[in-house]
Amino acid sequence: MQRRQDFPSSSRQPFFNVVLTSNSFMTISDAAAPGRVSVVIPTHRDRGYIGETIASALRNMAPGDEIIVAANGCTPEYLTWLRASLEARVRLLVLPEAGVSAARNAGADLAAGDLLIMLDDDDLLADGGVATMRALLDDHPEWHAVTGDVELFGDGIPTKWRRHPSDPRALPPAVLLGSSITSPGAAMVRRSAFVQCGGFESRVIPCEDWDLWLKLVLRGPIMTVGTPTLRYRVHAEGVSQNAVRMGSTALRVFLHYLEAVRAISTARACSWSAARLCAWYVPRLRRAVWQSLRTGDILQAWRALVLLARLARLRVALRWRVIGSAVWITGTPSPPTSRY
Repeated sequence: MQRRQDFPSSSRQPFFNVVLTSNSFMTISDAAAPGRVSVVIPTHRDRGYIGETIASALRNMAPGDEIIVAANGCTPEYLTWLRASLEARVRLLVLPEAGVSAARNAGADLAAGDLLIMLDDDDLLADGGVATMRALLDDHPEWHAVTGDVELFGDGIPTKWRRHPSDPRALPPAVLLGSSITSPGAAMVRRSAFVQCGGFESRVIPCEDWDLWLKLVLRGPIMTVGTPTLRYRVHAEGVSQNAVRMGSTALRVFLHYLEAVRAISTARACSWSAARLCAWYVPRLRRAVWQSLRTGDILQAWRALVLLARLARLRVALRWRVIGSAVWITGTPSPPTSRY
């Protein structure tokens, strides 16, 4: 399957036969407005958080900015609630069920702004973060994206922070190879760069945002700034709670971009990236093994053990600067740089 290289232009059909609510104010043919921010919020079902999410976005909107709620395969009852609850400044985009990546891409395809924020429907924009990121991108047209500090919060957990240095600096590709930006909502991306790299890859679920950051950083700089930009909600329903699924996809992403990153980085940096990847997933996979054994899920325990072995092989290969075949690293015949 060949990758989609760009988004449909106004002379072609959009991704989906979409239905826009009466409070829509933009047509597909409108050009992206410089300095204007479009916040795209994909949603599939009511988890009880989207009201807070939209309110946080509205607090950070400047005149001319927009919020697009991309309803992806929602039930009629949820759509009715959304139509009745959304303010006039919020556009509702109704889509058939096609996954979160397709919903984000469709929202970006119709966005009027040239700056995009992809906000999950359970997270919150930090007050002041949008203004800071907008100002930085306005001052530095060569930057593709900018991201900031993330506050992790949730019921029954202590608040944690993922922080960056206070002065803006570029994220090295090798750093992004080893660990992703916490969430798409923590970053502001130029729509032009988003389109050029093909947007979110629907075949990479989860870790579709990590795939996007690596595509972007191989084309131009992604900057960090020590300003809070997102409040990330941690809860049991989050996709990131499934360590085996996340780890398996993360390894695919790592191998997919390894050669491209090695070409512009040092071997030591790539070895550090592998160590970072293992440091994050190995403890979680070990816990997954014991939890699966306690619940009698032998198949899931076996999957976690196989993934642990693959990560160990990857770490050894990069430590000794000898990347063997993909069969040796992953147990599969596909080369590391093949298409997904």
